[in-house]
Amino acid sequence: QGAGLNLIINLTDHENHNQLVPCAILGAARSIVSIPTSIISSFRGIPQISPHSTASTLDDKTQHKLFGRTIPNDDGTAIALWAELEYWNVSYIGVLHINDAYGNAFADGIRQALQTKNMAGSATQTIETVTLNPGADDTA
Repeated sequence: QGAGLNLIINLTDHENHNQLVPCAILGAARSIVSIPTSIISSFRGIPQISPHSTASTLDDKTQHKLFGRTIPNDDGTAIALWAELEYWNVSYIGVLHINDAYGNAFADGIRQALQTKNMAGSATQTIETVTLNPGADDTA
Protein backbone atom coordinates (compact mmCIF):
# COMPACT_ATOMS: atom_id res chain seq x y z
CA GLN A 1 0.00 0.00 0.00
CA GLY A 2 2.89 2.40 0.71
CA ALA A 3 4.38 1.81 -2.72
CA GLY A 4 1.01 2.53 -4.36
CA LEU A 5 0.65 5.75 -2.41
CA ASN A 6 4.15 6.92 -3.40
CA LEU A 7 3.42 6.07 -7.02
CA ILE A 8 0.20 8.14 -7.02
CA ILE A 9 1.96 11.07 -5.37
CA ASN A 10 4.71 11.03 -8.01
CA LEU A 11 2.37 10.30 -10.91
CA THR A 12 0.04 13.19 -10.08
CA ASP A 13 2.75 15.75 -9.30
CA HIS A 14 1.62 18.82 -11.25
CA GLU A 15 4.82 20.65 -10.41
CA ASN A 16 7.07 18.21 -12.27
CA HIS A 17 6.86 19.80 -15.73
CA ASN A 18 8.97 17.03 -17.30
CA GLN A 19 6.18 14.45 -17.11
CA LEU A 20 2.60 14.18 -18.25
CA VAL A 21 -0.06 14.07 -15.53
CA PRO A 22 -2.83 11.50 -16.07
CA CYS A 23 -6.40 12.65 -16.59
CA ALA A 24 -7.67 9.55 -14.72
CA ILE A 25 -6.26 6.63 -12.72
CA LEU A 26 -7.50 3.06 -13.16
CA GLY A 27 -7.05 0.90 -10.06
CA ALA A 28 -6.03 -0.13 -7.50
CA ALA A 29 -7.48 -3.58 -7.10
CA ARG A 30 -7.42 -3.67 -3.28
CA SER A 31 -9.39 -1.29 -1.09
CA ILE A 32 -6.48 -0.97 1.32
CA VAL A 33 -4.53 0.67 -1.52
CA SER A 34 -7.44 2.60 -3.07
CA ILE A 35 -8.39 4.28 0.21
CA PRO A 36 -5.23 6.42 0.59
CA THR A 37 -4.52 6.79 -3.13
CA SER A 38 -8.03 8.07 -3.91
CA ILE A 39 -7.64 10.78 -1.27
CA ILE A 40 -4.48 12.01 -3.03
CA SER A 41 -5.90 11.71 -6.55
CA SER A 42 -9.14 13.48 -5.50
CA PHE A 43 -7.14 16.24 -3.81
CA ARG A 44 -5.21 16.71 -7.05
CA GLY A 45 -8.39 16.71 -9.16
CA ILE A 46 -7.84 13.36 -10.86
CA PRO A 47 -10.61 10.71 -10.89
CA GLN A 48 -9.71 7.20 -9.76
CA ILE A 49 -11.76 4.19 -10.89
CA SER A 50 -11.33 0.73 -9.42
CA PRO A 51 -12.70 -2.53 -10.80
CA HIS A 52 -12.15 -4.41 -7.52
CA SER A 53 -12.08 -2.10 -4.47
CA THR A 54 -15.27 -2.80 -2.51
CA ALA A 55 -14.76 -1.10 0.89
CA SER A 56 -17.78 0.99 1.86
CA THR A 57 -15.34 3.57 3.23
CA LEU A 58 -14.75 4.62 -0.37
CA ASP A 59 -18.39 5.81 -0.59
CA ASP A 60 -17.53 8.78 1.67
CA LYS A 61 -17.51 11.62 -0.88
CA THR A 62 -16.05 14.07 1.66
CA GLN A 63 -12.75 12.16 1.44
CA HIS A 64 -13.04 10.28 -1.86
CA LYS A 65 -14.63 12.97 -4.05
CA LEU A 66 -13.49 11.57 -7.40
CA PHE A 67 -13.47 7.84 -6.63
CA GLY A 68 -15.63 5.46 -8.64
CA ARG A 69 -15.89 1.71 -9.02
CA THR A 70 -17.32 -0.86 -11.38
CA ILE A 71 -18.37 -3.31 -8.64
CA PRO A 72 -20.83 -3.06 -5.72
CA ASN A 73 -19.49 -2.10 -2.32
CA ASP A 74 -19.22 -4.63 0.52
CA ASP A 75 -22.69 -3.78 1.81
CA GLY A 76 -24.19 -4.70 -1.55
CA THR A 77 -22.37 -8.02 -1.78
CA ALA A 78 -23.22 -8.83 1.86
CA ILE A 79 -26.94 -8.29 1.16
CA ALA A 80 -26.80 -10.63 -1.84
CA LEU A 81 -24.92 -13.25 0.19
CA TRP A 82 -27.46 -12.93 3.00
CA ALA A 83 -30.30 -13.61 0.55
CA GLU A 84 -28.58 -16.82 -0.57
CA LEU A 85 -28.02 -17.96 3.02
CA GLU A 86 -31.71 -17.41 3.76
CA TYR A 87 -32.65 -19.36 0.64
CA TRP A 88 -30.51 -22.27 1.89
CA ASN A 89 -32.18 -22.03 5.34
CA VAL A 90 -28.87 -21.38 7.08
CA SER A 91 -29.51 -20.37 10.69
CA TYR A 92 -26.02 -19.99 12.16
CA ILE A 93 -23.39 -18.06 10.23
CA GLY A 94 -19.71 -17.79 11.05
CA VAL A 95 -17.73 -15.05 9.31
CA LEU A 96 -13.96 -15.50 9.36
CA HIS A 97 -12.25 -12.39 8.03
CA ILE A 98 -8.89 -10.69 7.94
CA ASN A 99 -8.34 -7.48 9.89
CA ASP A 100 -8.04 -5.04 6.97
CA ALA A 101 -10.29 -2.62 5.10
CA TYR A 102 -11.87 -5.38 2.99
CA GLY A 103 -12.34 -7.99 5.70
CA ASN A 104 -13.70 -5.60 8.31
CA ALA A 105 -16.07 -3.90 5.87
CA PHE A 106 -17.39 -7.24 4.62
CA ALA A 107 -18.03 -8.49 8.17
CA ASP A 108 -19.74 -5.17 8.99
CA GLY A 109 -21.92 -5.54 5.89
CA ILE A 110 -23.01 -9.01 7.00
CA ARG A 111 -23.83 -7.68 10.50
CA GLN A 112 -25.77 -4.75 9.01
CA ALA A 113 -27.77 -7.09 6.78
CA LEU A 114 -28.74 -9.10 9.88
CA GLN A 115 -29.68 -5.92 11.77
CA THR A 116 -31.92 -4.88 8.88
CA LYS A 117 -33.64 -8.26 8.97
CA ASN A 118 -34.00 -8.07 12.77
CA MET A 119 -35.60 -4.62 12.56
CA ALA A 120 -38.07 -5.99 10.02
CA GLY A 121 -38.80 -8.91 12.38
CA SER A 122 -37.86 -11.49 9.74
CA ALA A 123 -34.42 -12.66 10.91
CA THR A 124 -34.03 -16.19 12.22
CA GLN A 125 -30.26 -16.33 11.88
CA THR A 126 -27.40 -15.89 14.33
CA ILE A 127 -24.00 -14.59 13.30
CA GLU A 128 -20.57 -14.83 14.88
CA THR A 129 -17.48 -13.12 13.48
CA VAL A 130 -13.84 -14.03 14.02
CA THR A 131 -11.13 -11.54 13.07
CA LEU A 132 -7.68 -12.74 12.00
CA ASN A 133 -4.65 -10.55 12.59
CA PRO A 134 -1.96 -11.92 10.31
CA GLY A 135 1.65 -11.92 11.40
CA ALA A 136 4.50 -10.87 9.17
CA ASP A 137 5.00 -14.48 8.04
CA ASP A 138 1.35 -14.81 6.97
CA THR A 139 1.40 -12.06 4.32
CA ALA A 140 3.99 -13.55 1.98
